[in-house]
Amino acid sequence: MEPTTTSESPQAAAAEARSSPLAPGQVGLFANRLIPAGSEILAVDKPLVSVVEAARLIETCSNCHKWVPEQMFDSTVERWGTDSGALTLSKCSGCYTLSYCGKACQAESWKNHHKLECKIYKRLRPNILPTFARAMLRVLLIRDKGIVAEETWQAFRKLQTHETEFRTGGGDRWEEVCLSSKAIRNWSGADIREDAVRDLCCKVRINSHTLTTATFEPLGMFLDVTMSSVNHSCAPNALILCDGRRMSIRSIGDINADEEVLISYIDCTEAFRRRQAALQERYFFACRCVKCEKGPALREDRFLSDDVDISTMNELEDKLFDWLDFARNRLSTPAAFNKLRGSIQRMKKTSCWPLHRQPSPAIRQELVADYLCRGKWTPALKHLLKIYLHIDPILYPETWHPVRVVHLWTLTVLMLHLAYLSQTEPDRVKDLGQYGLDSRSLVLALVMEVVVNIPKSHGLDSSFTKRVSKEIEGLGLGFDLFSAGPTMADVRESRADLAQEWLKLGRIADSVD
Repeated sequence: MEPTTTSESPQAAAAEARSSPLAPGQVGLFANRLIPAGSEILAVDKPLVSVVEAARLIETCSNCHKWVPEQMFDSTVERWGTDSGALTLSKCSGCYTLSYCGKACQAESWKNHHKLECKIYKRLRPNILPTFARAMLRVLLIRDKGIVAEETWQAFRKLQTHETEFRTGGGDRWEEVCLSSKAIRNWSGADIREDAVRDLCCKVRINSHTLTTATFEPLGMFLDVTMSSVNHSCAPNALILCDGRRMSIRSIGDINADEEVLISYIDCTEAFRRRQAALQERYFFACRCVKCEKGPALREDRFLSDDVDISTMNELEDKLFDWLDFARNRLSTPAAFNKLRGSIQRMKKTSCWPLHRQPSPAIRQELVADYLCRGKWTPALKHLLKIYLHIDPILYPETWHPVRVVHLWTLTVLMLHLAYLSQTEPDRVKDLGQYGLDSRSLVLALVMEVVVNIPKSHGLDSSFTKRVSKEIEGLGLGFDLFSAGPTMADVRESRADLAQEWLKLGRIADSVD
C-alpha cells in the first residue's frame, strides 16, 4: 500500500514500503529522498479501526476523537480550568455506550460501522466491552458486511500474527485471545471459523498502536495497515502523531534517502532491561537496534553513583512503575497523589536516582496533571519548570520534539494564568512574589519558542497548531504562526537578554524535590 502525500508534502511520496533487513520476510518504510527533521513523512486520514478506551468513552467523541478535557485548557487565562465553552458530547440513544460531539459525527459513525455494533452494545449494557474486544469486533463486522475495501483487507491479511508465540507463551494473553475469539464470533454472528477469528485477534493485538490526542493523552487504540509496516527502534528517527482520526508519521531528525523510517513501539526513554522486557512480552522480539546493541551502558541505565546494588534498584524501579500505573488509573484522587509524592520521596532517598531516569519524568508529569486538575498552580509550575529546564533537554534533545513542545506550551499557558492571578487574586500566588518575576517578558520568550518549534513538531495543519495559533493571536503579541516570525536565533537572543529571569525560574524549579 502506497503511503499518502499531504498538503504539507506535495511532492512525490516521501517514503515507500520495501523489504526490511530488520524484519526478514517483512516490509519496512524507507525514505525515497532526504527527509528533513520535523517533516511529515506520511499520513492516513482514517485508519482501519480506531476505538476509544472504556474509561474515555464519556469524554471523547467516538468518531472524530475530540477529547473534552483538552477543550477546557484554554489559554484565555481567566477561563483556564473551567468548563466555559467546553465541548459537549451526547451518547448514542441506541446503546448508550459511544458518545459524539454532534449529529454529523454520529451519522458518519453510524454509516461506517456503528450500525453494525450498536445492537450488540445495547444487549451487553450495562457492561462495556474492553477496548481490544471492541476493536476486534469492529474489524470482524466491517469485513463480514463488505464495508472495508478489498485492497485494505488483503493488506491486513498479510500482517504478522505471532499466533504461534501467543500459543506457546500460554498464560493470560493466550487465554484472552481464545476467550475473546469465541465471544466475538458469537456476538458478531459472522460466518467464520473460530481459528480464523483467533488469527484476526492476534493480528489486531500485535499491529495496533495507542490512540492519543495531539498532546499525547492516551485515548484508546487504532490499527492501520500502512502504519503497521513501520518497524521499531529504541533510537527512532520518527514518531506517530495522532490528530483526531488523522494519523501521521513525522521525522524527529534528518532521514537520508534509502534509510529506513523507524518508530518506537514502546517508551524508548526507559532503561534497557524494561525496554527489552516490554518488546518481548508485547511483540515477541528482542530489539537489536543501535541503542540496544550497547546494552545497559547508556544514559537511561545510569545512576548518579556506580556504588549501587543493581538488583535492589531494579526492584525499586519496578515498584515505582507499579505505583505510576496505580496513579494513572486514579488521577486526581488522594490515593493517586500519595503514590506519586511517595515515589518522588523514594527516589530522593536513594541519593542516586537521576531526574531524567524513568519513571521519574513520567511520575513528575502525572504530578503536574494532578496539580492542574486540582487548581494547585504553584506546585504545578515548580514541577513543570523541572521538566522544562532539567529533563526534556536530555530526553528529547531536539527542541522541536512534539513531546517537548507540548510541555513547553503547557508551561506557557500556566505562566499566563499565574500572571493573571497575580493581578486578580494575588493571595493565591503570593509564594511566587519572592522571586520578582518579569512575567510578561518570560511569557513573550516562551511564546516565541513555541512559534519557532511548533511548525516542525506538529505541522501547520495540526489542530493543536491551529488552536495554539488562535490563542497566541488572542494575546496580541504580534506573532503569527502562518507567516514569517521569530527564528531560533531570536530565541537565543531573548534567552541572553533575560538571563536573570531564567535564573529565577531555575531557583523555582530547584525549590521542589
